[in-house]
Amino acid sequence: LFKLGLVTALLKLIEAQPAVGAVAALLNLCALDDCKAAVCRASGALRLLSSLLFGGSPLNQVAAMTLSSLAEKDSCACALTDSNCDLALLHCLSSDDGLLVAKSSEALLKLTLVPVGRSVLWQEERLKQLLAPKRPETQRQQLMILQHLAEDAKGRRALMKAGVLHFIRPLLDSSEANEAAALAWNMSIEEVFAEDLCHAGGVPLLLAHAGHSYQALGALLQMSLRNE
Repeated sequence: LFKLGLVTALLKLIEAQPAVGAVAALLNLCALDDCKAAVCRASGALRLLSSLLFGGSPLNQVAAMTLSSLAEKDSCACALTDSNCDLALLHCLSSDDGLLVAKSSEALLKLTLVPVGRSVLWQEERLKQLLAPKRPETQRQQLMILQHLAEDAKGRRALMKAGVLHFIRPLLDSSEANEAAALAWNMSIEEVFAEDLCHAGGVPLLLAHAGHSYQALGALLQMSLRNE
């Protein structure tokens, strides 16, 4: 089907009259790396798929799944960021549609696995959306994305500037304490953040989980390397 040019035909059909079946067919074809590359090369295809995220369900869900599939290929992840698909995916994190949120988060998480994806997502306007309050069931995905961003020094500094401490602090005393502690562990490589977390009462919260959380122990170990 790919060799017969179905990708091009589907994209034309989706542009003319968006339909779940056409996007689902494209999603199935994107199991092939060659198909992923063809979609990313097609003029306007990624912007078209991004625009579907603002449509109704289930069209937006299948579009998010397709973008998530494309993000598995490094060159496509770069193309997604070039087309600002990440902004549309970030917008979806505020949705009331659980599946749309899950698939959008999954796509964003895949983007953080490539350097260009991380460098785009630690830009101020993106971080503001990532750190904005979301529904409780979205917090785990937010934390996992932020953990990847905090693996780079530039990312950690951007996160500090964006106020990540205020995001982490309450989550250290929540059902997502392990993921929050993992983010604190990464962030505490920066001495200023480690000191700020101490002053914000982070140590007692981490100690409360240290008996059953290697993430909390890791954060405490990283903090103990600092004089304060």
